[in-house]
Amino acid sequence: MIGKTRFTILATSIILLYIALTLFVSCDSELSEEEWNIEKGYPNGITISPQIVILTPGQNETAALTASLLPGDSSEDAVTWTSVDSSIASVDQNGVVSPEDFGKTIITARTCNGKEATCAVYVLHNSTQYKSFDNAAWPEGFTLTGDSDWVLDDSTHNSGSYSIRSGLIGDSQSTIVSYTVDVPYQLILSTVSFSRKVSSESGYDTLKFISDNGTIMSWSGERDWERYSFSLNLSGGLHTFRWSYSKDAAAASGSDAAWIDDIEFTFAPLD
Repeated sequence: MIGKTRFTILATSIILLYIALTLFVSCDSELSEEEWNIEKGYPNGITISPQIVILTPGQNETAALTASLLPGDSSEDAVTWTSVDSSIASVDQNGVVSPEDFGKTIITARTCNGKEATCAVYVLHNSTQYKSFDNAAWPEGFTLTGDSDWVLDDSTHNSGSYSIRSGLIGDSQSTIVSYTVDVPYQLILSTVSFSRKVSSESGYDTLKFISDNGTIMSWSGERDWERYSFSLNLSGGLHTFRWSYSKDAAAASGSDAAWIDDIEFTFAPLD
């Protein structure tokens, strides 16, 4: 009889424990994921600032990323940082990114419950590409077209030792130098800058600066060296810029030429 009573008590205890656990799980399962995370102190999301970084290797340049948890008072606030390709850019566990080699990689911040946010990192030769002619040679990427080729010129220059000068042309002819910029996606080509000089028949023989969308600006007459900077904000992809010196049907004045020097292409993150 005593054994039977003990068995009944044990069985009853197991049943009551099962009922309690069932009720606990049932109540807990009624919570949404967001509510459950908040109750347990876990974050519901994470963001990274900034979301795009441009770096240049070999200049002791780094970028500090900041991870923000949602909600901000989550007690389980551990964040793990990783790089998809650490040979391009590495990241330490404080979110500090260091460039290693040219290219693109993704930095990921992950919470203890698997929430993630990412930052795109571009490691460029330079956020500003500078095209100088001071090595007495054309930098790679320039194309010469028209009735005569542009040439290197050491007789006049805005800086350094060389500029480029329009080719010798006759009436109703043109001489063109072009450069195509490959803008990485997630970036914009924010600014194109260069110095120019013109000596020509005013109003007729003209230097034009031309982009994909047409002529941006033109000059003629006697114009000494001046520097120009154009805010273009062009999106990723190929963009071609042309400097064209062209003549009308008759007459000439001055040196009948145009010069270009110190070309710069500046990139910025896409907002």
